[in-house]
Amino acid sequence: MKEISIAVCFDENYALNGAMTLYSAAKNIEKNVKIKAYIIDGGIIEETKKRFNKILRKNLDIIWLEPDLSLFDNLPLSSWTTKVAHSRLLLPYIINDDIKKIIYLDSDILVIGNLLCLWEIPLNNYFLAAFQDITYTNVNKKVNSQVLIDAGMDGLSPYFNSGFLIINIYLWKKNDILRKYIEILKNIGNKFTHCNQDAMNIIFNNKWLKIRKEMQYGHKKIEKNIVLIHYTGKIPGFPGCSHPKEDLFYRYVYSSNWFSKSEYYLWRFKLLIIKDKYFLLQKIKLFFKNKIKGTKVEKYIVRYYKFMKKLGLLLNNVY
Repeated sequence: MKEISIAVCFDENYALNGAMTLYSAAKNIEKNVKIKAYIIDGGIIEETKKRFNKILRKNLDIIWLEPDLSLFDNLPLSSWTTKVAHSRLLLPYIINDDIKKIIYLDSDILVIGNLLCLWEIPLNNYFLAAFQDITYTNVNKKVNSQVLIDAGMDGLSPYFNSGFLIINIYLWKKNDILRKYIEILKNIGNKFTHCNQDAMNIIFNNKWLKIRKEMQYGHKKIEKNIVLIHYTGKIPGFPGCSHPKEDLFYRYVYSSNWFSKSEYYLWRFKLLIIKDKYFLLQKIKLFFKNKIKGTKVEKYIVRYYKFMKKLGLLLNNVY
């Protein structure tokens, strides 16, 4: 039986999403392939870890990793770049020595095709393979492009998204990538808009292999050769998601047994309430901004605000 190695890293907030990344990968891979999945534990509670046993399939083995993340204590952080997000750089150093390469996936990825076709991409002398970013296709498209150019990149250099990586472990360790990464972030990381992604693009400038974009869904119809859906922006399971393939995520959650049937329906009901509340409040906020301010009905704002505050508290209690 063939075996591939993949890895994810997340904290308690993204545990369900990370679980669906693994479950969907195991569900859609060829039957004669076994997946060894490494999870970097960013603070998963024991009750949640037990739920991972519910998504296990015959072709999926999970190995929990708890590395020391203090290496990243003094590095720039943001709402989407935490120490756990930095921890993908540790993977080549903390997995089994006999593994030559590993696939890293963000927890906002759903695998809807055969992951083996990506695993079998020959890396040769490239440090990694990745998808060119859909929004920032090259350095010049970045808001902080000059920072990257000053660090040695060309404005026309392609820019990759660090959410999916096929890592050449030998080259990674031989060239001491972790040290270079930390050094760059300490020196100029406060100028980055995407901390780990900007740093990695500088390090691997023109040393990475571009994966065919057709293998990743980009808000087009799903075709047979697409392997991944990368839910960028607001992701399923959280308020504000409006991705056209959001419902597909919920179908995987339903079939995974992560929840019992009653738990699933309650979870979806609560999520729909939150989603409705989110969009309702956004529309009301826009209405206030465009229609009410400076008019004779301004005296009703306070009364309406108090009503909406009570409604919000009610909905939060239901959740």
